[in-house]
Amino acid sequence: MSPARSNRGDGPAPDNDGTPSAGGWYGYTPTEERPYRPWRAPSWSPPDFDARINSIAFSPDYAADLPLWGIDWQDPPFEVDLLNDLAALQDDFERDFASEIRWVNQDARDRWALQASALAQRLRAAVPPHVKVEVDLWPLT
Repeated sequence: MSPARSNRGDGPAPDNDGTPSAGGWYGYTPTEERPYRPWRAPSWSPPDFDARINSIAFSPDYAADLPLWGIDWQDPPFEVDLLNDLAALQDDFERDFASEIRWVNQDARDRWALQASALAQRLRAAVPPHVKVEVDLWPLT
């Protein structure tokens, strides 16, 4: 099960009450409701980038809201257009890739690779200069 919000321990992660903790994986309990892709709400606006974050990972995974790790999925610090494109890439991964058969066809793989490459560049341009973007497009290997 992929957590709804995650942090790899390379930056502070909020505890359940929202206060910073030392880091590590965390998520919602099964009984907690969580908004799905909250940046789609008309009243949402991106928060400032947390200066304590030194790196984020760009990599798809099953059941993820976004192909990003090391940021809060419920309040990601990016513009809506970039978030929607990242979510679409994640949706394409979940629809067109299966571990047993890999990609449903070569066209789906090629399209996803092209989109992922362009999004990696946009993501690098959207983060502060001190933040390292680790790109792991493992489905293409």
